[in-house]
Amino acid sequence: MKKKYYVLISLCFICAIIISDLTPINASNEPVALIVNPSGNVFYSHDGKKWISVKRNKFLFNGDHVKTENMGNFSIVIEGKNVFNTLKPESHIKIQNNKVKLIEGKLIEGESMIDLMSNLKRKFNTVHKYTVVLRTPIKKVDITIDYVSEIVLSKDFSDLVWENLGPEYSYYLIVDNNLKIDIPGSSRDLIRYQFDEPLTPGIHKFGIEVLHEGKLIYKPNNLNRLRWMTDKENDQCKQDVQSILNISKNNFLAGTYLEEKGLTVAAMDKYHEFFKKNPYENEIRPFLIKIYSDLKLIKLRDAENKLYNSQPTF
Repeated sequence: MKKKYYVLISLCFICAIIISDLTPINASNEPVALIVNPSGNVFYSHDGKKWISVKRNKFLFNGDHVKTENMGNFSIVIEGKNVFNTLKPESHIKIQNNKVKLIEGKLIEGESMIDLMSNLKRKFNTVHKYTVVLRTPIKKVDITIDYVSEIVLSKDFSDLVWENLGPEYSYYLIVDNNLKIDIPGSSRDLIRYQFDEPLTPGIHKFGIEVLHEGKLIYKPNNLNRLRWMTDKENDQCKQDVQSILNISKNNFLAGTYLEEKGLTVAAMDKYHEFFKKNPYENEIRPFLIKIYSDLKLIKLRDAENKLYNSQPTF
């Protein structure tokens, strides 16, 4: 059971760092603690006077207050302490001197967790670059196709995607120069192929050829890198994802885990599931934008970027 909490709490830190990067707080103020799974009447304040209801995971900074009323409660993780605590109803805390100060009520110590802060801070410093609206490039006369240069796939996470050039185009998927798979045209922005049979574990090469009305018009000069997971790796990822969903019911946290494992397409799918149920969670939309950018899905990236920049963030 502890292992399940390790995975969940680590992913909550990923979620919170993204959120904190998009919150209008002084950038010089370092995050100290994280609210996890708030329930009921939970309120947050910068100064202890003006209170805002908290319904999601949220990063906290020095000077911040959090209180619970009636049946409100949440868990909290303090940076560097590696402890998963719970604040009970009718309680009040303040973040002060990089610590959680209990002002009223009960703060109960719970599960321990692993520390992923060095990697998370790297994400914190880079996520915003994906939210800049770029000018649409002038289309080239010659047809080319851009797709992910490196990808990780496995038995249960075997989908490969790339941007569709148009309904009049079809494709050949080349794997290791000895497997050629016919991919029919589509009217959708996204072309998706799911491997029917697992590849052998290890490194493979892949490329995409483009056909226009059945005539080959583009062939890549070099093949890109595909790593196929071992069955043991695959089973561990599948087990961890299920553990996250059992505990948190949160597809976004499952997506962040899959992204950390390099399973980018599977992560994208989990983010899609999350946004179907939470369409207004604009503060974490940059994570989906980043996934689209990593997968070279430019049309989807730009559409999501416009949506992000047209909506307010909390």
